[in-house]
Amino acid sequence: MIGDSHAQQLMPALAPIAREHNWRVISLLRNACRYGAESPSRDRKCNERNKAARDYVLALSPDAVLTHGTLSYQEEPREGRVPAYEDGIRPFLDAGIEVLAVRDNPRFPYNMFACVGLHGQDSPTCNPARDDVLLKVNPLEELSVREPLLHSVDVTDSICTDTARPGVVGNVYVYRDHDHLNKTYVETMTPALKRKLLTATGWKG
Repeated sequence: MIGDSHAQQLMPALAPIAREHNWRVISLLRNACRYGAESPSRDRKCNERNKAARDYVLALSPDAVLTHGTLSYQEEPREGRVPAYEDGIRPFLDAGIEVLAVRDNPRFPYNMFACVGLHGQDSPTCNPARDDVLLKVNPLEELSVREPLLHSVDVTDSICTDTARPGVVGNVYVYRDHDHLNKTYVETMTPALKRKLLTATGWKG
């Protein structure tokens, strides 16, 4: 796993899946440093860290690499591919390493956890429309069609309804701030994440 805090927040769901299937997970994480090839959109330390992570992975030659392939924004266009993402994963694909590209969760201009406390879980403010916070089509879909070793992992349906992005689901807070998922909620996503991973890759359950 290479990524930032949004990758780290998936660990409460990924860890039990890994234990069940006897997977060894190595995490290469740095806050505010989304993985991709060198880009002016990232600072020098992040670019250096990503290069080192790339070299480490190629030397290790794992079965798969998990990264976030999209980046969410508080404002329009709300979502896009991670800068220089395709160039960043190209060495892995060329080496025959499968890439699990996770779609990012939405990012809000206000604290969703606080929103529920201030306005109540049924408030429209705390339940923005699904199409207002993410694109209708996952930006990774076209790339996954072109690249057989790249698997799009989209858990959007686990954190939203068909029409809304709720702040609370099943009496559990979904978010802990503007853009990070609540650990307890991530734990409830374990079966869905397992299903998405196995379906996307074709690995046996």
